[in-house]
Amino acid sequence: MQETNSRLQKALELHQNGKFAAAEIAYRDILSDENADINLYANLIDSLIKQGRGEEALKEIESAIERFPNQFTLQLLLGQTYLLLNKIPQAKQLFLTIKVDHANLAEPHYYLGNIYMHEGQEEAAAVAFEQAIEIKPELSEAHYNLGVIYYQKGEKVRARAKWKAALKHRPNLVQALINLGNLEIEQDHFQEAVTYLNDALQFQPKDYNVHKLIGMAKHRLGQFEEALEHYKVIVQDYPESEEALILVANAYRDLNRFKEAEHYYEKVEKLYPDNKIAKENLQKMRSGRIEGWHYEMLGDLKRNQAYDDVIKRKVGKEDVVLDIGTGSGLLSLMCARAGAKKVYTCENISDIADAAEDVIKENNYEERIKLFNTKSHSLEVGKHLDEKVDVLVSEILDAGLLGEGVIPTLRHARANLIKPDATIIPKSAEVKAVLIESDHIHAILPLKEISGFKLKSFGRFQRSDLYITKQLGITPHTKLTDEQGIFDLDFYNLPKISTPENPNQKELTFTITKEGRLHAIAFWFELDLDEKLRLSSGPGREMIHWGQAVFGFEERKVKKGDLIKIQLLQFETGIEFKLL
Repeated sequence: MQETNSRLQKALELHQNGKFAAAEIAYRDILSDENADINLYANLIDSLIKQGRGEEALKEIESAIERFPNQFTLQLLLGQTYLLLNKIPQAKQLFLTIKVDHANLAEPHYYLGNIYMHEGQEEAAAVAFEQAIEIKPELSEAHYNLGVIYYQKGEKVRARAKWKAALKHRPNLVQALINLGNLEIEQDHFQEAVTYLNDALQFQPKDYNVHKLIGMAKHRLGQFEEALEHYKVIVQDYPESEEALILVANAYRDLNRFKEAEHYYEKVEKLYPDNKIAKENLQKMRSGRIEGWHYEMLGDLKRNQAYDDVIKRKVGKEDVVLDIGTGSGLLSLMCARAGAKKVYTCENISDIADAAEDVIKENNYEERIKLFNTKSHSLEVGKHLDEKVDVLVSEILDAGLLGEGVIPTLRHARANLIKPDATIIPKSAEVKAVLIESDHIHAILPLKEISGFKLKSFGRFQRSDLYITKQLGITPHTKLTDEQGIFDLDFYNLPKISTPENPNQKELTFTITKEGRLHAIAFWFELDLDEKLRLSSGPGREMIHWGQAVFGFEERKVKKGDLIKIQLLQFETGIEFKLL
């Protein structure tokens, strides 16, 4: 007996180590004994099937049945082997026979239930599983399969009960734990789901579905960091899984870690170009980082054509150009197309710089256009630029002309980056203005009362020293004066440096042409790209995307012929007004 146990132990070790041929020999040696345990045939059959010798396995069982004709366990083993070899009709007939001959056995009912499930006969399968459970209540697999049938029929309460019954008899039945976790997620019971799935994780610590579902439950609980850790586990094992990559990207997105989120969405988009989730999220994140006025500016076709015309006139074949604030890269491309020997350009916002770099490559100008992801103030000749440039191109202007820092930027460029006789595009600008009456504007500059309610407390977020941007063409207003020029800016001869304490000042005088209530001054600019071409950002004029700047005053009643004096304060990055 001791010798047999030793031989059996050796055979089982060979089997477990994948040495199926050697295990087969060992099993046959043991089974040659007259008093051999017939249950060893199951091990022998498995070793044969693992070697791809299924037909031999069947013959071996049939031979064993001839040797031990009254052993129903061998008949069950024959049926199981039929199933393994996908011989469904033979298996079905055999289990039906065993069921008749051995009415007290649960196994024939259980296997018939599996066959009925395979055939899509859910009702017959359910009856067979119930019969198996009635005979053998601890048959956990029968409880589990019944739960699957009920779930597929939409009977989730009964499914939950059956999966719990399966776990009662077999606590390590991982698929039952996974299914219960998934069911709780479907019903928004996320903490209960985590409990089941953590139990499953103890038995299968690397299981894809377990980590996915725990991550999803924690994600819904708002525990994004923990969710991310579970998603990362499955990405490590399945680095190109579409589902896993999307889950990781979603977690990074909800953690506001947009750079990492974009990386994973881009990976999905590259591997699975039709994935709508990746496309939509990439569009949302990218559009959120780049303000809409960039697209409005690109759609300003007259402005585009004007810049192109001037660049063609001013940029020569041997010229080196500097484009400050590249944005989409459009002006740099125009300069390169016009024949510039070299174009340097810079963009401080990294996302925009990355996109511009791609645009430059898409248009095959990467050899002549060099982009730096930095402000122009950081550029140095000898480090970034090989030499001072012949032409400076820029459009760092806002609706009020100075808000994007054109004056300090040009000061630095003229002193450090461009030749003394360099061409500057645009060359100059003139600010024009008109005094207006507008209840719409007066209501919010500053914010006081709306619809009969006092909103002054909300107005605390406003700055009284800043203008707002409006499209006067669609904003209700009345002009109280004629428009007039109020400020000239020559990009070749910049105004003296101003400070917050000591701005450049100019007194303006407006003549009222219509009685009303003075609420604001609206202003815009006329841009001279060169000595031949002038464009205007005024209402209804050529450059449509900027809109007009509006600076509000306390209401003052005026009548025709009144002279209104206003102090213009010019700072390095803006214009303010004081009503005198």
